[in-house]
Amino acid sequence: MSVDTVEKFQRRRRRATRLATPWILLATVGLLLASQLAQGKDWYELAMIGFFACGMIGGLIGVSIYRCPSCNTVPYDEDGVPLNPARCNKCGASLK
Repeated sequence: MSVDTVEKFQRRRRRATRLATPWILLATVGLLLASQLAQGKDWYELAMIGFFACGMIGGLIGVSIYRCPSCNTVPYDEDGVPLNPARCNKCGASLK
Protein backbone atom coordinates (compact mmCIF):
# COMPACT_ATOMS: atom_id res chain seq x y z
CA MET A 1 0.00 0.00 0.00
CA SER A 2 1.07 3.61 -0.30
CA VAL A 3 3.30 5.62 1.98
CA ASP A 4 0.64 8.33 1.82
CA THR A 5 -1.76 6.06 3.71
CA VAL A 6 0.86 5.47 6.40
CA GLU A 7 1.52 9.19 6.76
CA LYS A 8 -2.20 10.01 6.92
CA PHE A 9 -2.87 7.38 9.56
CA GLN A 10 0.13 8.40 11.67
CA ARG A 11 -1.06 12.04 11.58
CA ARG A 12 -4.55 10.90 12.60
CA ARG A 13 -3.11 8.74 15.38
CA ARG A 14 -1.05 11.61 16.79
CA ARG A 15 -4.00 14.01 16.57
CA ALA A 16 -6.38 11.55 18.26
CA THR A 17 -3.86 10.99 21.05
CA ARG A 18 -3.25 14.72 21.49
CA LEU A 19 -6.97 15.59 21.66
CA ALA A 20 -8.27 12.63 23.67
CA THR A 21 -5.51 12.29 26.28
CA PRO A 22 -6.44 15.36 28.40
CA TRP A 23 -10.06 14.22 28.65
CA ILE A 24 -9.12 10.67 29.60
CA LEU A 25 -6.54 11.86 32.15
CA LEU A 26 -9.08 14.26 33.69
CA ALA A 27 -11.59 11.44 33.95
CA THR A 28 -9.09 8.99 35.48
CA VAL A 29 -7.69 11.41 38.06
CA GLY A 30 -11.12 12.84 38.81
CA LEU A 31 -12.73 9.46 39.34
CA LEU A 32 -9.89 8.35 41.60
CA LEU A 33 -9.99 11.53 43.67
CA ALA A 34 -13.78 11.64 43.87
CA SER A 35 -13.95 8.02 44.94
CA GLN A 36 -11.46 8.69 47.75
CA LEU A 37 -12.33 12.21 48.87
CA ALA A 38 -15.99 12.81 48.07
CA GLN A 39 -17.66 9.57 49.11
CA GLY A 40 -20.70 10.30 51.24
CA LYS A 41 -20.88 13.95 50.18
CA ASP A 42 -23.97 15.39 48.51
CA TRP A 43 -22.15 16.02 45.23
CA TYR A 44 -20.43 12.62 45.00
CA GLU A 45 -22.77 11.15 42.36
CA LEU A 46 -22.62 14.31 40.27
CA ALA A 47 -18.81 14.28 40.35
CA MET A 48 -18.69 10.63 39.34
CA ILE A 49 -21.10 11.20 36.44
CA GLY A 50 -19.14 14.27 35.31
CA PHE A 51 -15.79 12.51 35.33
CA PHE A 52 -17.28 9.47 33.61
CA ALA A 53 -18.65 11.82 30.93
CA CYS A 54 -15.14 13.29 30.48
CA GLY A 55 -13.83 9.80 29.79
CA MET A 56 -16.59 9.16 27.28
CA ILE A 57 -15.83 12.45 25.50
CA GLY A 58 -12.16 11.48 25.28
CA GLY A 59 -13.06 8.07 23.91
CA LEU A 60 -15.45 9.49 21.32
CA ILE A 61 -12.89 12.06 20.18
CA GLY A 62 -10.30 9.33 19.79
CA VAL A 63 -12.56 6.93 17.90
CA SER A 64 -13.89 9.64 15.58
CA ILE A 65 -10.35 10.55 14.44
CA TYR A 66 -8.45 7.22 14.81
CA ARG A 67 -9.53 5.62 11.51
CA CYS A 68 -7.93 3.94 8.53
CA PRO A 69 -7.52 6.50 5.71
CA SER A 70 -8.37 3.88 3.08
CA CYS A 71 -11.62 2.40 4.40
CA ASN A 72 -12.49 4.80 7.26
CA THR A 73 -12.91 2.09 9.89
CA VAL A 74 -11.32 1.94 13.33
CA PRO A 75 -8.50 -0.63 13.19
CA TYR A 76 -8.89 -3.40 15.74
CA ASP A 77 -7.63 -6.87 16.49
CA GLU A 78 -8.67 -9.71 18.80
CA ASP A 79 -7.50 -7.69 21.85
CA GLY A 80 -9.35 -4.48 20.97
CA VAL A 81 -8.07 -1.29 19.37
CA PRO A 82 -4.26 -1.35 19.08
CA LEU A 83 -2.38 1.90 19.73
CA ASN A 84 -0.22 1.70 16.60
CA PRO A 85 -1.31 -1.12 14.27
CA ALA A 86 0.82 -2.21 11.33
CA ARG A 87 -2.16 -2.97 9.06
CA CYS A 88 -5.86 -2.30 8.83
CA ASN A 89 -7.72 -5.50 9.63
CA LYS A 90 -10.52 -4.68 7.19
CA CYS A 91 -8.79 -3.48 3.99
CA GLY A 92 -5.19 -4.56 4.68
CA ALA A 93 -3.71 -1.06 4.18
CA SER A 94 -0.32 -0.44 5.77
CA LEU A 95 -0.65 1.90 8.72
CA LYS A 96 2.89 1.82 10.09
